[in-house]
Amino acid sequence: MRRIDFLTFIIALAVVSLASLAIKGRDSADGQIGLVAAGWQLVTEDTGLAKQPWFNLAYLNPRRWQKASAIASDQGLNSALSQEPQDQATQTTTVGTDRLPLESGVYTDRSTFESLAAQSLYPLKELVLPIGETLPRQFVEQSLLEQSTAAQSATEQPSNKLDRADIILAQPDPRIGLGSRLTVARATRFTIIDYGKKIHLVSLASTPRQLLSEQGLTLGENDKIDRAVDRPMTKADLDPTTGQIVLTITRVAITEVKESETIAFEQIKKEDPTLPRGEIKQTPGQLGERRKTFRVTRENGREVKRELIKNELIKAPQPEITIVGTKVVVGKVYTGRVSWYKYNSTKVASDLFKRGVTLRLTNLNNGQQIIVRNDGCICADTGFLVDLHPDHFTALGGTLRQGVLQNVKVEEIINP
Repeated sequence: MRRIDFLTFIIALAVVSLASLAIKGRDSADGQIGLVAAGWQLVTEDTGLAKQPWFNLAYLNPRRWQKASAIASDQGLNSALSQEPQDQATQTTTVGTDRLPLESGVYTDRSTFESLAAQSLYPLKELVLPIGETLPRQFVEQSLLEQSTAAQSATEQPSNKLDRADIILAQPDPRIGLGSRLTVARATRFTIIDYGKKIHLVSLASTPRQLLSEQGLTLGENDKIDRAVDRPMTKADLDPTTGQIVLTITRVAITEVKESETIAFEQIKKEDPTLPRGEIKQTPGQLGERRKTFRVTRENGREVKRELIKNELIKAPQPEITIVGTKVVVGKVYTGRVSWYKYNSTKVASDLFKRGVTLRLTNLNNGQQIIVRNDGCICADTGFLVDLHPDHFTALGGTLRQGVLQNVKVEEIINP
């Protein structure tokens, strides 16, 4: 009997509590239950948190009602609570992630979230923020860290650190402390390699052109990028190892380069029969000049192509001309027989000319000619003009068996 009375008491207490809440709702401006009027339809309709027993108990805390009313007022909702918020500092705009302090988390409203999350290449993360937790950034990063310990591809979980470009949809506002359903959309992790330099960044840009514009990077007329700049990037573009998208920009410079080069002159040698033998006249040569214009292509400062587009002759070279005199001044002349002999080191012997005299011998029968120097004497009356070494003798067309050349002209050269 006592057990039945106790249960009856508990049921009665619950009925009285619900009745008091209903009275509060009827006394409000719009007749709604206070928490629902303060924007908590977001909770009951979207999060499912109201199904948790601990969440229902949290409704009994008036200080949380005050926070809910303040946030609802910021969001333009009707507040049916009789209490006015005491802490004006809670009236902070929750839209626009760039204006939120880092310790407040990185979150935004539904419309902004949906438009930006559509550009995320990673799966959305669904988390439930417990009651009393008002620093969603720390909670989310800890949750991501725990998830990263599992065997997940980098394309599913790029990192466990939030970036300012990441966005979170929090329903309701985490600052109230009643818990929230958090939907996390990760911005794409990029590495831009520009002129060989790596730039690491995070962005929700959908195309390379948008990404470059965000970073203030422009492509020159001849610059190259390793993908179509207006094609939307997809999950297939993510590197499976790093979970990033790598874009490589090659800076291309095309310039004209002028180069001058010298042209060597030709060396010409001529004989002049009117100029005494041994005399030389020379006209110095002059170098020429040529100017070449190249179209040079460089990629990231390294030359990859050179094309000749103009070849100009600035100055023609002048040849060097050397004139050698061949006129022989002749002294004594004899015509007669010549023999050959081989004796010691003497190669030319004649009693008609002094030793050291240069002689020109011409075989008048065949026109063959040699110039030699007298280095000995016959020292006898043999009837020969000159005795020659076998090599000289055959050079005039004779044969050793023949032994004698009958018709040879021997001339003394004054200007050897």
